[in-house]
Amino acid sequence: MTIIKRKTVEEYISLYPAAEPGLRVWLKVNQRSIFHNIMELKKAYPFADNLKGSDYICINLKGNDFRLIVRYTWGKTVFVIDFLPHAEYTKKYC
Repeated sequence: MTIIKRKTVEEYISLYPAAEPGLRVWLKVNQRSIFHNIMELKKAYPFADNLKGSDYICINLKGNDFRLIVRYTWGKTVFVIDFLPHAEYTKKYC
């Protein structure tokens, strides 16, 4: 998959060093994989879910401590939308 806003992921790593391992794995998985639908994505990330009312996907990282919000153009690209700790995610998206 082509990752759009990879530089943004690097910025998130600087902001949240505890999330670095999970973000680096996510980058590697998405660079090496092509996901055609959410069921394929869930094989790599079982707790990935659609955000209600949008085409965004929420991926839990680091034992549910962080949320990565992305939008997939299935089979082609993944756009990084947002990354935030669980508490901030709850305020913003729930």
